[in-house]
Amino acid sequence: TEEKMKGSNMILIFGLSIFFSFLMAAMIVSHEVIHQYGAASTLMNHPEELIRVLTDYENEFRTFPHGMMHGAFLGIFFVLPLFAINGMFERKAWKLIWVDVVYWVICLSLMGGIMCAWQ
Repeated sequence: TEEKMKGSNMILIFGLSIFFSFLMAAMIVSHEVIHQYGAASTLMNHPEELIRVLTDYENEFRTFPHGMMHGAFLGIFFVLPLFAINGMFERKAWKLIWVDVVYWVICLSLMGGIMCAWQ
C-alpha cells in the first residue's frame, strides 16, 4: 500500500542493498568467474605446485566477456530456478518472474565481467 511505502527507510534499504551486492560479489561471483580461485583451492596442500600454476596461468581467461559469460550462467542456472520455484509457490505471474530473472542475469553478467577483468 501507499501508506506502507511512505513509512520505509530508503537510506537503510539502499545501504543494505549495496552491502548485500558486495557480499554476493565477493563470496559467490568472484569464485565463479575467476578460474584461479578453483586452482588455488585444489592445490592448497601443494604450495610449490600452486605457485607454479598461478604463475603460469596468472591472467588466463581474465577478460570482461569471459566474466560476463560466467555471470550469465550463474543467473540462468541458479537465479532462474530459484525465482521460478519461489514465483510458482507465491502464484506470481510469469511476466514478473521473467522481469526479475532478466534483471539479475544482467546484474550478474556485469558483476562477473567487472570482477573477471579487474586485475
